[in-house]
Amino acid sequence: MGDNQMFESLFLSRRDLQRRQNLQKYKSKFDISKFIKEYYIDDDGYAYISANVDDIDDIISPYSVKGYDWINPDFADYVEESFYFIPIEEKVKLEICGGNFSDKQKARIEKVISSYYSLKLGDKELDLNQNRNRVISFIGIGLLILGLYFIFSLFAGETVAAEVIPIFFWTFLEGGMELVIYDRNDIMEAKMDAAQLANMKITFLDEEEED
Repeated sequence: MGDNQMFESLFLSRRDLQRRQNLQKYKSKFDISKFIKEYYIDDDGYAYISANVDDIDDIISPYSVKGYDWINPDFADYVEESFYFIPIEEKVKLEICGGNFSDKQKARIEKVISSYYSLKLGDKELDLNQNRNRVISFIGIGLLILGLYFIFSLFAGETVAAEVIPIFFWTFLEGGMELVIYDRNDIMEAKMDAAQLANMKITFLDEEEED
């Protein structure tokens, strides 16, 4: 038994150890990149998402006001769930099956989908800016507190305030680092997903073509 296995056996139950071993065996047998290529990538090199619909209300919310169309939330959820496993480097194609839409309806659908994911992309840009401002604020306050600590140390010696100030400094510094490492990474990932979906190709497969 290796050092890692001995360490795990001290802190993990037998069931947890078995689960971890099963997962490692599964990973060694399952090639996820090969699966994605075979399951998602079509002959044109697009990672495709197929959506079966009956009419335009499946895609555009029936509550939309004329001239201000909005995507059906169920349709958006389905697209994003299907998109989840597609690698960031792949081009995406959304294949809408059924509906027998007119050219005018197709143009309307394409505009709604593209606008929706473009808005999500813009929203993530705003989130990144807010995150950056918060990081700057946290680090700035932390540095200010550090400066106060040195001033107290020089002129007041070892006081209670001089002992407490470093605690506040590390609190703000840690908060800033968490914003950079965790929050910003999540926002960047969501932004890249939105960009990929905003630029996806949309095609229509009518019922007659399916038959």
